[in-house]
Amino acid sequence: MALTHFLFQLSFQATVRCLTCTEIADEPQVVARCRQLINQVERGITPATVLFPWFPSPSMVTRAWATKQLYDIMVRAMNVRKQSGVPRNDTLQMLLDSGDEHYTIVGVRVRYSKLPRHSC
Repeated sequence: MALTHFLFQLSFQATVRCLTCTEIADEPQVVARCRQLINQVERGITPATVLFPWFPSPSMVTRAWATKQLYDIMVRAMNVRKQSGVPRNDTLQMLLDSGDEHYTIVGVRVRYSKLPRHSC
């Protein structure tokens, strides 16, 4: 059990480092919060939300709120990067250099961060 938990943590950390930026990946509390929020988004996908996406079920509201919090975390990291003016060699820098909007950058990250679920 401990080995699978460690391997999951390691793969999650590697995914965060690849898909986000150093401002997020170097902060263990932020990484843990992102993991929590991604799990909430995944738990919010239920048969009811798939069949009736317009119906404001509790799981849909939870999922929307978790997505908003992920968006806020990533926008904060983007603002820190822009204010510091220090370019880095990561995914965020490539997307910022291409001139994409905040919601596009966050959408790319959230879409590609769908990880296998693990009950740790």
